[in-house]
Amino acid sequence: MLFDRRRVIDLIARYKLEPSLRDIYVEGAVDERLVRLVLRQIGCTNASVFRIDVVDVTDDMLTRVGLNRGEKAEVIALACELERELGRTLSFTGIVDADADRLLGLEHNCSLLLTTDYTCMEMYWLEEQTIDKFLSFIGVDDVDLAGFCAILRQPLQEVFLIRAAIQALRLPIAMKPFSRYVTENDGVLILDCSAYIDALLNAACLTRKRNDLVRKTEELRGLLAEDLKHSAQGHDLFSAVIIAFRKKLHAMGLREDKGVSHALWWALNLNALQESPLFASVLARVS
Repeated sequence: MLFDRRRVIDLIARYKLEPSLRDIYVEGAVDERLVRLVLRQIGCTNASVFRIDVVDVTDDMLTRVGLNRGEKAEVIALACELERELGRTLSFTGIVDADADRLLGLEHNCSLLLTTDYTCMEMYWLEEQTIDKFLSFIGVDDVDLAGFCAILRQPLQEVFLIRAAIQALRLPIAMKPFSRYVTENDGVLILDCSAYIDALLNAACLTRKRNDLVRKTEELRGLLAEDLKHSAQGHDLFSAVIIAFRKKLHAMGLREDKGVSHALWWALNLNALQESPLFASVLARVS
């Protein structure tokens, strides 16, 4: 469905005329839904949540912050533009995923911008009550949160490292699904990193960059956090869950990412979520 996107000049006028407004802008659908759920949970009715695709973020704005177009970059560019025009206003709050920024030492200094406590919004699912509820739902009663993370850790962290290395090297490589490169060994998932890297490089016609990519991946490995919440991505998490618990999920009729996502949404512990530093900061800004 086509619609006219909001112009930044109109947002500036809106916040100048109505400084009591409390708008929150996020990257995508998961972020929008999660923030709305938390606000509803605490009874906050004076804040509105929007996806960044409703705003016309111009190329000039992206150039000023030195970023290429994408949902995260657009939220950052909009936050910086509004800060430049309005100062430390409370009318606007932008929220972006940290992704690999902390691993790569990247910072986005803007008073109107908040960053997830973990790599992305989906990592808030890696919480004991949430995972216990999800595993019980699919009929897995002998695995706790630590065991769950141990099963998934190697492929999730390896793909995270490879993605971060690609970003650090500014290589024009698109990530690919990794499931065909994963096997199970003694109950845990193992990614064939060499084969996966070769597949990425071959698809991008960049096999000449193999040594650079492997070297950068190993360099970043020494900086990687052990906690999966700081060293994995949400979409990869859902994919790994499907691989690791395929038989149980199929028995429940959950055969795709969407089905697993629905089950995890159902299991989500909102009480723990609203106590996180990110959402404490959100609530402080909109209250």
